Amino acid sequence: MRAGIILIGLLLLFGSSAARTQDKAAPVATMTQSAAATPAEMPVLEALAAKMADAVAQSKLASVAVLDFADAGGKVTPLGQKLADEFSDALAKAAVKFTVKPRQQTAAWKSTLFYYGTRDVGLQEAREMDADVAVFGSVQVEDGEVKLNVMPQRANSGGNLGTFTAEIILSGQLKTLEGSASEQNPEVNVASANKAQTLPKCDYCPRPGSSKQDPRVGVHGFVELVAVVDVDGRARDITVQKPLGFGMDEKAIEAVLQWRFKPATDAGGQAVAYRIPIEIAFN
Repeated sequence: MRAGIILIGLLLLFGSSAARTQDKAAPVATMTQSAAATPAEMPVLEALAAKMADAVAQSKLASVAVLDFADAGGKVTPLGQKLADEFSDALAKAAVKFTVKPRQQTAAWKSTLFYYGTRDVGLQEAREMDADVAVFGSVQVEDGEVKLNVMPQRANSGGNLGTFTAEIILSGQLKTLEGSASEQNPEVNVASANKAQTLPKCDYCPRPGSSKQDPRVGVHGFVELVAVVDVDGRARDITVQKPLGFGMDEKAIEAVLQWRFKPATDAGGQAVAYRIPIEIAFN
């Protein structure tokens, strides 16, 4: 009888020790799986987010909105939006004394060639999300690297909270997105005989005139257009999909008519016409 009790006790002790050992090992396996799923650029973005998080915490502001990142000319592309998404995730993990607003993203940007963002429109967008800080980003690609400047500003006044810089190796999905205009969509392809293999790219696309040049002060928002980029690189058949009014729709069309593109090409390298959506922001 005593031998049976001792045997049961040893089994319970052994089972308890094994369970504790298994519990200690479980987090290691979880961390390993998480690390394997992390994009290559995330460690750099996490370090950058940690630095900016300290500055925002010291400002005692409660909420932050990460806006779409743009290139030096103010063009927002899928590469800038991808980096903005990942930086927003990293900042949310680093945030202690403030919250990060969910990215106001839809699938629409994936079919957008690019659009021009402005500082005033970005600050207004942050205020509409009830965010105290608007985070702007500037993306510059050079020699296989992305130089990223992140600039948080007070949404109510535009006051700067600093500039934070990082360099990211351009690889994997980021390399695919470099210079990418949009995902190819057969529904908007107007090439009759050949399917386009490359999308139109902008060679000369100056910023449209802003409402500051217009007597109607205070007009801001987005104009969504659809245009056919012809084989000569000029836009034609421009239609307004989402108007803004107050003369801004006409300004957007006038600007696009002056733009010059590298046309789409087919499998044989011949230029073909291609219909693209374009979104332009006015402040």
